[in-house]
Amino acid sequence: MKRLLRTALLLLLSMLASGILLALTINAALELTNLRKTPMDFLPQEDTVAVLHAMDAERLRDWYPLFPSLQEIHRPGTVVAILPGSGTHVPLSFEDRESRDHGFSIGSFAVQGPSTMKPSLQTSDSIAELETYKAFNRSIGLKTPWSFLKTAVLPPPEGFLDRMVLEFLLHDAEHIGVLYERDAVTIKRFEQGKPLREAHVEVPLVHDPFLQLITYSAAEKWEHFFPLLPPSDAVILKGLRGSLLHFLGDDVSIDHDILPLAREPSSLQLSRSGSKIQFLFHGSMQPTPKRTTIIDRMHESFRRRLPHTKITRRVLDARFTSTDIRMDEEGHRRTQKHLDGWHVVSTTHRGVHDGLFTATNGAEVLVSNDASMLHGSLHPRTSLTLPREQSLKSPLLRGGGVINLKALQEVLEGWLPGSKTIVLPFTMSGTLLFSTEQYGPVVTTTMQMVQEDTGF
Repeated sequence: MKRLLRTALLLLLSMLASGILLALTINAALELTNLRKTPMDFLPQEDTVAVLHAMDAERLRDWYPLFPSLQEIHRPGTVVAILPGSGTHVPLSFEDRESRDHGFSIGSFAVQGPSTMKPSLQTSDSIAELETYKAFNRSIGLKTPWSFLKTAVLPPPEGFLDRMVLEFLLHDAEHIGVLYERDAVTIKRFEQGKPLREAHVEVPLVHDPFLQLITYSAAEKWEHFFPLLPPSDAVILKGLRGSLLHFLGDDVSIDHDILPLAREPSSLQLSRSGSKIQFLFHGSMQPTPKRTTIIDRMHESFRRRLPHTKITRRVLDARFTSTDIRMDEEGHRRTQKHLDGWHVVSTTHRGVHDGLFTATNGAEVLVSNDASMLHGSLHPRTSLTLPREQSLKSPLLRGGGVINLKALQEVLEGWLPGSKTIVLPFTMSGTLLFSTEQYGPVVTTTMQMVQEDTGF
């Protein structure tokens, strides 16, 4: 009996020791797993507002306007996360465990921040598992300062131009990646699918333009962009569109006459001469009867909006004046000529500065309201020097441009008084250079500010 009890006791002790050993092994394995984790493995997808990577104190201060509570972080770690708190955002700074003056530890990290936030970090759905974050992280070099943000925390736009810029950058993205320097900012968003064409950096040569835009397809951008706008902004764009249609006349349609010329890679350039805004559109459409009909309709519609009368004032006997108003169909002039392979068509009216000038050569189409601008751009070409993200390998260029923001504001002042051009926490002034590229599902827009005259 004693031997039986001894055997049972030994068996019980052996089972207990095995259980303790198993528990210690599991705990050690979990601890080892935690030690291998990054801060993103602890941060919850749902609640994490922002993740700031590799920020020094100076870079962290740039985010104070958006997250004032970051001022509580005296020594930024390798990662600073922003989580929601009681009425404010709570910053958590992840450092090596050897660091001092921390609030609590998790995995291999010491965390600056209230220990009450630790339960929020025990999550199964982490930022590290988020496809958007993984795609951004793969496209950014190690130790590169960058930020991962929920778009919902961005400040509301302050004007029409602000809303246009933010809509252009964000679309309907839930998260964005932000990389910035003192004069440049790069915005990344996640977007499935990609355009079938690439924008061309080579554009017709124009003297002193204040706006140059290129895109893989202006028609596709317009058709995607316009329905997303709030009604108030759509009304403004309709007004700007109406100004173009007023110039071309009532018989021209955006959908049937303008967009078909802009389905392939295209460009738009604007310059200013006194109070006159001169434009040059460079599009592409195969030389079909439909294109011929579009060009003819544009010229005929423009001719119809020109004055159809001739006014003559006379002084009689040095005392009386008479005004003679007569029909003047001969005042309209439409000419066609061939210049070095280009078919140039002009519609003008004597005494009126406006004119419509088009040129076609193969699939290329040029449209302008200024004869010298059109004629000067038939052959010379220039390549836009756009900021590009260096870490991307063979990205697809979706679009870009060069915009003198001061000149643009002067032109738009009549329509948009008081508008500002602010993107995220960065004030934008001077000349803006930007490009939009796509590599896989990541769309990257790089913007650079130049305070001096760029010479474009």
